[in-house]
Amino acid sequence: MKEVFKNILLFIGAALVILLILEFAFRIFMPQVTYSEAKRNFPKIWQPSDYLPATLKPNAEDTHIGPYGDFNVTIKVNSYGLRDYERPVNMALNRVLVVGDSLTFGQGVEMNETFSKQLENMLNKNGIRYRVFNAGNTGGESPAPYYLYLKNYAVEKFKPNVI
Repeated sequence: MKEVFKNILLFIGAALVILLILEFAFRIFMPQVTYSEAKRNFPKIWQPSDYLPATLKPNAEDTHIGPYGDFNVTIKVNSYGLRDYERPVNMALNRVLVVGDSLTFGQGVEMNETFSKQLENMLNKNGIRYRVFNAGNTGGESPAPYYLYLKNYAVEKFKPNVI
């Protein structure tokens, strides 16, 4: 029984050491691109914000190339500070405001490939006109900054029917 217990502890210890070695190897050889690094690498499209770590700079444009060469996309920001096409807020249309993290923003894809544009295309197939605004922001913040964004800016500006 002692021998089995000793072998189990030895196995757990070896597994922990291997995991630590792998963790350090990945941090050194394949580091994750953090939000602050993205802002530093692509300063043309970011500006300080009162409630988010940074917001998109209106009318900015930049090219984003993935750290491992996995994408090369153009990021265009409209006059509202959204990664979206330049178009007016038309109160005659149904307005959908999509908020979220880098998946909503469309990290690594062209604007027409973002899920907000795909959603708009799908909604407009049924004859009712929709305008879907992409208010995605990279960084994976908690819901609190998005709430402040909605409260202080987006609801007044876009008057969305759906968020």
